[in-house]
Parts: sequence; structure tokens; C-alpha cells
Amino acid sequence: MYFISKAANFLLLPPGIFLLLFAAAFILILLRKRKPAAIAAGSALLLFYLFSARFFSDALIRPLEDSSPPFEAGGQAAESGLMAGAPVVVLSGGCIDNSPEEGMGASLNTESEKRLVYGLGLAARLERPLIFSGGSDGSGESEADAARRFIAENPSLAVGRSGRRIAVSYDDRSRTTRENARNVAALAGPAKKIILVTSAYHMRRAALSFHKLGIETVNAPADYKSIRRKVRAADFLPTMAAFMNSYRAVREYIGYLAYSMAG
Repeated sequence: MYFISKAANFLLLPPGIFLLLFAAAFILILLRKRKPAAIAAGSALLLFYLFSARFFSDALIRPLEDSSPPFEAGGQAAESGLMAGAPVVVLSGGCIDNSPEEGMGASLNTESEKRLVYGLGLAARLERPLIFSGGSDGSGESEADAARRFIAENPSLAVGRSGRRIAVSYDDRSRTTRENARNVAALAGPAKKIILVTSAYHMRRAALSFHKLGIETVNAPADYKSIRRKVRAADFLPTMAAFMNSYRAVREYIGYLAYSMAG
């Protein structure tokens, strides 16, 4: 299923979808079907521009980011008692394999590092244990290995307000969000409540995965991508940052739909 999902991502998400459209246009040209070829090529160009423009990518990703409000330690979650005994769970967002700066070991990518730093801050402030979840595709060290090294190199981040070191455990097997939930549930034992940390755009699908296992979540979104200001002229210019945000958003919408339909 893991490799099937990767293949599906290639077919449905950029840049694969653009390659398929341009390939279709090329074949149609060879078949002398100029109008369908123009439609395929024009669709690819239009989608490529929209995905690369900040005004469009923000419109895609912001509803995902706003699906959960920012976490407040003294807010509604605390008042409801949902936080009582809940560990902080950080879901990884990927790593760089064979990174020279880590002696050819794995290094957390920017997204994973932001999630982990935010999660460590919450765990230290609330003095709760932390679970980091992130595996490997088999090509090198796991994301959990990279996180373990990051914490060892930054020990002050794992110290609570009382001066005691917070307990950190690792799931080094998960490759998907569904596997994150299943393996974290096994690590958490009888605990049916967690404080969930992941990128804001990913929170909706992540929380759904835990809810399907009967685990309540207090959502603590981090790593916001969209710019929260009025649209400017520059937001209509294509950029790689906007393209990546569009990719993330479309991937989440498709993933959430698939997870919602799954048992």
C-alpha cells in the first residue's frame, strides 16, 4: 500500500500531472489532433502558473491551516480536562538522507525540525513526555534517528520548567500518517489523549488518523505556510515557494479524502 500510494501521488500531483498532460499533448500532436493537444498543453500551463502563484497557493492551503486554532496551554483544552496526562506527540515531516553535516547520517528537514522544536517547547512548558514519530523508506537512517541526534545536540530544549529532563520516546517505523497513529497508539499504551503537533496544513488528516483509533487529540499546529496579509501584486508572480505550498495542499486534500473513506 505504501508504494501504491507513492505511485498514485505521482499520477495525481505535480510535477507528475504536468508531465502526463504534456505527454498527452505531444502524442495528440503526432496524431494530428491539434485542438485536443492545445487543450492539454494549455491546461498544463494554466495549472502550472496557478500552482506557482502565491495568491492561489495561499487560497488552497489556508483552509487546511485554519481547521484547528493555535494551541493555548491555558485555553479551552485545559479547562475541559482533555490535556490531563496527555503526552506531546510530534509527527515528522521528512529528513535528508546521507547528510554530510551529520556524518552521512539522516538530518531533519526544515519542516520536521520546526515541528520538533515547537513540540519540545510545549513538552518542556507543560512538563509532559514527548513521542516523536517518523520512520524510514529503507534507504538510510530513520527520521526518529535524526530527531534523537538533534535532541542530543540541543539538550536544553528537552528540559522542563522545573529543571528536570522530559522523557522522550521514538517511533522509528512509521512511513505514513496512518502508520504514525497506529504506532504512536502502541507506544502511548492506555493513554487515549494526546497533544498532537504537526504542520498546520497537515493537522486535519493527522487528527483524523488518531480519532479513527479512538484517541482524542488536543491539536497544536505549527509550521504555518500561508502569508496572512492582503494580496499584493507580487503574489501573482510565480515562485517555487508557492508551488510547494500548492503541492502540499492538494496532497492533503487527496489524502484526507482517502483517509476519510478508509476503514
